[in-house]
Amino acid sequence: MKRIAEQLLIVDYDRFLRMFGLFLARPRDHSNSGVNSQLSLLVVRLLRNFESPYATFQTVNRQSATEGVYYKLVIRKMIWDPRVEESLFDDPVFVDLLFRQAKSDLLNGFFSASSESIAESLYNLEAKKDKLQVGSVPTDLSSNS
Repeated sequence: MKRIAEQLLIVDYDRFLRMFGLFLARPRDHSNSGVNSQLSLLVVRLLRNFESPYATFQTVNRQSATEGVYYKLVIRKMIWDPRVEESLFDDPVFVDLLFRQAKSDLLNGFFSASSESIAESLYNLEAKKDKLQVGSVPTDLSSNS
């Protein structure tokens, strides 16, 4: 995680470790290819502190390669309290990570916009590159869980 933080130019490394984790994920649909396949991932599990990401990644891919399934490592938030999440909005790197996860979750059906106008608002904000405003769209999002 330290190397990832350095690559992302994250200044507050301790905060990054508390809020985000490295997860093992696989494609939801084995036939997916292209850009959307990166958003259509099924998160399998959180990598533990004692695990070597490289060794885990190589092992699962070696075992699943015969089935045509290749795992990826993804960064996801580990917090679920909106008040804590709001404290991340002052850092553009954290905002980008939160935005990417929200977009992936929306496309994977983990939650759905309660109306087409809300979904349209989200896509318009994305087009304007206004990732921070995505977190404050003034309407409910209904959970599918």
